[in-house]
Parts: sequence; C-alpha cells; structure tokens
Amino acid sequence: MTTTFADHLAYALDPAAFAAACGLDVLDPWQAVLLRDVSPAHDWIVLVSRQAGKSACAAVAGLHRCLYQPGSLTLICSAGQRQAQEVLGRATAMYRRIGKPVVAISENVSSLTLENESRLISLPSNASTARGYTPDFIIIDEAAQCPDELYQALRPMQLVAGANMWLLSTPFGKRGFFYDQWTTASDRWRRVKITAEQCPRIDPAFLEAERQTSLYFDSEYMAEFTETSAERVFSDDEIARLFPIPEVQQWNVIA
Repeated sequence: MTTTFADHLAYALDPAAFAAACGLDVLDPWQAVLLRDVSPAHDWIVLVSRQAGKSACAAVAGLHRCLYQPGSLTLICSAGQRQAQEVLGRATAMYRRIGKPVVAISENVSSLTLENESRLISLPSNASTARGYTPDFIIIDEAAQCPDELYQALRPMQLVAGANMWLLSTPFGKRGFFYDQWTTASDRWRRVKITAEQCPRIDPAFLEAERQTSLYFDSEYMAEFTETSAERVFSDDEIARLFPIPEVQQWNVIA
C-alpha cells in the first residue's frame, strides 16, 4: 500500500482514519472513541464480549502511538505470551499493510523497534519481566485473567512518564484487579461496556444458539461479572445467609 505525506498527516491527526488504512474499515463507536481519546488525564477500562474487537483496537492504538509519537514506548501485556504476541502480530501486520512508513530497526515476535526510536513490546503476565520499563502507553489485554501482581508492577510506571493505561477484557468472575477497578468508583477511569448484542459482526442466530447451550453465556457474551459456579459450592448470597454478619454493638468505655 502506497501512502502519501498527506495520508500520514491525516492518520496522525485521526487514529480512526489510521484504523481504516490498517484494515478496520468500519469501527464500532466505542472503538472510535477510544482511539481518538489521547488525554493523559484519565485511562480506559473496557468490559467487552468475546470477539467484539478489543484486540484489534489495541493493536491499532499501539501501532499509531509507535509511528506518530517518536521515542515512545508501548507495552502490550496479556495473560500469556502467546496472547500478547498475537496482539503484537496484528500490529506488525498492519504496519506492513500501510507500507512500513517508518523503517524498522528490529521486528520480531516480541517487539517492534522503529528508526524514530519508538518501541512496541509484548509481555506475558509475569510481574518480574514487566519491571524496568518507563512506558508512555500500557495496554493490558484480557486483563481479568492477568494476576494482580502484574497490575501492581505496571501501575507505578505511570508516575514518571504519565503513561496512559487501557484495561480490556471479557469478565472472569468477581475477583482480581480488573473487577476491583471496574466496580470501584474513581474519576481516573472512563468505562465502557459492550455486549455481543451490540457488536454488528456477531451473528444473532449464533448468539441465540450460545444462549441456549453455553454455561458461561452471561460472562462471555453479555459482559457480566458472574460467580465462578464451576469452582464453588455456594454462591455469595448463600454464604451471606448462612453466616450473617453480627450487628456491631457500641460500648461505652469508662476510664
């Protein structure tokens, strides 16, 4: 694909136009909002159905930052190395699609380093390997399945460079930092929830069949934080009824 200077000026100013050049011809509204929001004043937490386009959106965002913000460092983290490399692989495929407008110094399954001194690095959910970076942008894909230790290792990295952070995930039970950050009121996060019914690429007939047969339909497709019933004998409500919290009685202390 041949792109002109005018094309790249347009792409730099509008990440949604850049996404179209990368192969995402029609963005869902939530994807366009995320890609166009570059404010350092807040971060994004995205609760989303399976196959709704979160990884593609992450790949576009990471590549756009890499190309048009020289000297930047973007970290793409996921539950496993394979998943992190998959997002990076999408980004590098997009990079080739638009004609490699900035020369690559190094291009492999774990990183993309460009001549403009920008880097795009994929990392597994290992807190020890995530330490030591000062990134401008942190993307945690399938965040609900990443350990709390990874989040705790990445969070301080925002202090120095003011890095933006995206948490994108399908829910995985009422546990972990992703659930905590979603349910805790904080002005830091902008939140968006996307169900399978809101994704135009998911066939309604397939979705209805899944509704009738899948034990995890609410979690996987409706983006609901459900109890992991396969791992538990009693629900939270049942436990609360079995072991009610006793009323706290106030005692006057006499000196």
